[in-house]
Amino acid sequence: MSDTEEITGQRNPADTGETTESGKNKAQESGENQTINPENPTEVENTLDPVEAEPPVETEETTELGEDHTQESGGEALGATNTRLNQEITQNGATINGPQANVTGNIDKLQFLFGPDKEADFKDPTTPFPAKPSELPDFELQGELEKHYNKLQQERIILINCLDENISLAASYAIAERLESYEKRMLSFSGENRQKTDLHVGIFANEKMKKSGEKLTVFVNLSSYSQSFFDSMFIKDRLEVEGIKQTFCKNNIMLVCIVNSDLIRDTLKTQQASFRFHHWNIWFLPHLLRNYFSEPEANYFEKKVLEQKQYGLWGKNLDDGDFYKLIQRYLRNDVEQFKEEVEKRTKYCEGNNVDDFLNSLQTVKLDNLFEGDDPLKKTVLYMVTFFPDLSPHDFEQMVLLLLADQKTTVYQDSRKENQNGVEKTVATPVEKNLTEIWEKNHRQILKDCHVKMVRSENDSLIVDFSEPYLRGELKRYFKQEDFLYLQRQFENLRDAGLLFNFDISDKVIENLITLSAEMAVSDPNYYGGERLVNIVVGLKQQLTSQRKTEIVIRLSKFIREMLNYPQLKEMIKEFLEKLMQAQHHDLILVIILGVTQRLQFASQFDALYWIKRLLDQGQTEIKDQAYDMLFQHAKQSGSRIYELLEMIKAWLPDLDRNVEKYSFANRYMLLFFIAYCGYTFSKFDENKYGQWPSKYPLFATIQENDEDSVNKLKLLVYWIFHPGIQSFLDNSLRDKGISGIQINANALRADFLDAWFAILLGFKQEAAHPEALVISDMLLQQIHDVISNNYDAKNGQKIKKAILEFWKLKQDIYLDRATKLKERSQKINSN
Repeated sequence: MSDTEEITGQRNPADTGETTESGKNKAQESGENQTINPENPTEVENTLDPVEAEPPVETEETTELGEDHTQESGGEALGATNTRLNQEITQNGATINGPQANVTGNIDKLQFLFGPDKEADFKDPTTPFPAKPSELPDFELQGELEKHYNKLQQERIILINCLDENISLAASYAIAERLESYEKRMLSFSGENRQKTDLHVGIFANEKMKKSGEKLTVFVNLSSYSQSFFDSMFIKDRLEVEGIKQTFCKNNIMLVCIVNSDLIRDTLKTQQASFRFHHWNIWFLPHLLRNYFSEPEANYFEKKVLEQKQYGLWGKNLDDGDFYKLIQRYLRNDVEQFKEEVEKRTKYCEGNNVDDFLNSLQTVKLDNLFEGDDPLKKTVLYMVTFFPDLSPHDFEQMVLLLLADQKTTVYQDSRKENQNGVEKTVATPVEKNLTEIWEKNHRQILKDCHVKMVRSENDSLIVDFSEPYLRGELKRYFKQEDFLYLQRQFENLRDAGLLFNFDISDKVIENLITLSAEMAVSDPNYYGGERLVNIVVGLKQQLTSQRKTEIVIRLSKFIREMLNYPQLKEMIKEFLEKLMQAQHHDLILVIILGVTQRLQFASQFDALYWIKRLLDQGQTEIKDQAYDMLFQHAKQSGSRIYELLEMIKAWLPDLDRNVEKYSFANRYMLLFFIAYCGYTFSKFDENKYGQWPSKYPLFATIQENDEDSVNKLKLLVYWIFHPGIQSFLDNSLRDKGISGIQINANALRADFLDAWFAILLGFKQEAAHPEALVISDMLLQQIHDVISNNYDAKNGQKIKKAILEFWKLKQDIYLDRATKLKERSQKINSN
């Protein structure tokens, strides 16, 4: 009997002379059956040779009995082969006692260290898709709709973005109407979903999202609370993107994402090039005009407005967002006013000075607005300019906030007698609170500032300028002519803790975050200073309350908007570093953890850096939560797992490092890969064992004769053969107070390798795919190389010998179990 027959219980074609169709011995044909002994290069080593040291596989008897007595699917067992037999024996009354019982099931013992899988039952985050609002106009341009609807059918995912949110919503309903045979659901980021950090594009690949055979379309409302989900859609690997599309196609799922936030648009604008799903960017103008005019009139005004825009007649350096707001406000205020503005601009003669021409059109001059330097008027102008679209309540709340504690001198007329007894009118100086003056004179102040209440696109009342062009003019004025005033007002809002004032509306916060990013870009060192850190630290009283999540959400929004500007990336890192150095360290780490969870998919945010900091510096609860976040990220990675492994492999302890000097991150890394492998074994469908290409995440991207694949296999083997594994297992069991349980590192390695080979080759090796056989040889080669490189010759031989002995003992146990099970079955049948 050859070494291979003795170890695996199967004949090796290389030993029997079995030939392939080419007439060659199979071992000769592969050319990869020999490994040179590093101790003696002239000698061929038979220990863990890529051909002559196959792990144990099930015999015909055990496989047939397994198929007769159990119908496992979905990977309910952790071991690749031994758990199936354990179930057979348990079901049929056979038992094994004594030391042999400790040889199998080492993977199962990991539950004593890690506990049962914490993965909660899947809960559908969607709700029924609502009926179309009666006031929402129809999407008119059917040719444009048809083009992008066909793209959705092909690619399964579409992002709809329009500066006018009613237009993008109308487009989504037009798509929904065409999907008659599809169940339609809505994912919105409100209620429970507002606080979730585990919603990402990959959740829709979950088969539990819909009933079997059902066709499903999910409409995703991308509000400011959906940033983490939106970040998950930016995937660097094109193959991964194609994989998601194929999965959606296979599962009959489509995704329609509707942008409904300027913060989301900011991200899209800065990362457009790396968005790899279909993007339907709807130009607002033709659709918006058709809401107010007949088709011929709309076409006329569209042509005129675009011609005028090219000359800068609607404002210089106007981006699409500002242009939309200007046109939309003219139409919203008064259609006739819009028509007049278009006609005025038709009088421009090419070659004339544009600035002079625009000044001639302006009915309100800035000099008149700032006449007398009235602090009340200036505050109103600042607020309407930088905090647009506020409700009357929000607007007044913000004005009063800025006016609080401010006083001014006013002169009141009074009648007084002089020395001669003659009454005279005298102007007497009196100090008054600005809030008092506002309460009394707010109508006149608003009128003097050309501010009024108007209807928004959703028919709610908002505060705006009566002349829409004023916002652009005032922005330029404050930024260029009165920057110190702009800076002081921003400081007042920041120092008042407005970002974490939970009596303030979301619209105010969005405006504040946008303004904060603009101010930080102008002076990163100043706006990334100590003041914001002190504000966050000052929130310690709220961190123990229900406000903790809201604090994390708002701070995450703030940081995420900053990350859209590359020049602010370093500022954000310094800000978080200062937070970690602050007092009340544990409470601050709660914030860092929450922010990291919410920004984990943002490519500009180095989540792994902060996870490692938390693993090393946090208290036990924080460390565990940081580790759980990392582990969840691994579970969501699928075939992209190697991207993560490559980034965190540096956290492993050096091979020669004393176990007692392992950092917390070192220990968690030893735990991480063991736990990840156990998890993937438990979730991998045994019906897919031996299938090629493999769907198992660690093998899904492995190819024969590929250097990158060799390095990936080397990384797997390096991790499980790290010398610190045994000490980690022993210390972990001791720390948890677990007695009577031992996990031998070499036995666990043997079980892992056994499971991997079963996934590659299946339970009947003669049916294995040829490429899977090559990959298994590559894996064996890496086992030999890693052991030889990481251990001295003596210890390396001990490890190889131990694994071979475990495999042989497992084979004996399998055969013994199979024999007893067969005898038991025969006895039952005979009765």
